[in-house]
Amino acid sequence: MFEYGGQPKTRDPFWGFYVVQLVLAYPIIGIATAPFAALFSILGLSGQNPSHVSFAGYDALLCLFIGALVGAAIGYTFPSLQPSGRWIWLLPTIFAVPVMILYFLKSQPVPQLPPSLFFTDEGLDPVLLTLPACANTGYSIGMVLLAPLRRWVTHGPSATRRIALLTLGCTGLLLASAGLLHVLEERYATAANKVRTVIEPHGLPFSPDPDLLCISPSPANLPVLKAPVETIETRTCSEGHLLRPGETKSRNAYDIEHVKILVGPVAGREGWVPSYGLRHTEH
Repeated sequence: MFEYGGQPKTRDPFWGFYVVQLVLAYPIIGIATAPFAALFSILGLSGQNPSHVSFAGYDALLCLFIGALVGAAIGYTFPSLQPSGRWIWLLPTIFAVPVMILYFLKSQPVPQLPPSLFFTDEGLDPVLLTLPACANTGYSIGMVLLAPLRRWVTHGPSATRRIALLTLGCTGLLLASAGLLHVLEERYATAANKVRTVIEPHGLPFSPDPDLLCISPSPANLPVLKAPVETIETRTCSEGHLLRPGETKSRNAYDIEHVKILVGPVAGREGWVPSYGLRHTEH
């Protein structure tokens, strides 16, 4: 009695493809980066630092570059995934970027390792935010650039040369970026490794003159330091005076530290304290 002449409606696969790629892109890219991470480690870019702290910047960089390669390969093999694949960067980035911006805008009187760039015992920001954002962003870049790069490579008789130029250019950009990240890693790690915490409950005697700390006992009217400090130099007291270069230590010799106060009303002031009462700050 009733006739239906239209075609049955098919469900739009965009969101289904989007969710599948959003969930699987990061694990796939993480596996694909493993050989390149091993190569970076051979080149001295392992990211390992003292106190069981690791720099996540190299992994993030590999996720970005290898993610683009993976995205281009998947987009080439499954063209239907391209429309949704171009946008899987959006959701992870919405969570990761504000966290990073808020950290860098926040005043840090005591140098600390950025939690989004370093693996520490207290946080998993790189695993939960930075690396997924970089992997998905790289994946989407690969999807976006697939069509123009394919036309550029295949246009004209010199396809092999164009592929070689593209490979060399990407490799050079990857290594240059890794070099810049190494400078950043050294800068943060060096600053953080100089921070010391006072562990003496009653504080440490603080003197602008190192010789006053070599006298036994030290003068009673010296101010007391309890604030975190940045170490500048280590010297040795021996036989009641500051040890000079070339002199031999006595059995009762002890070290003192040239420090800069980081917080409080006298922040920025420099002086000397005994080394025994300082502890490296864990990050």
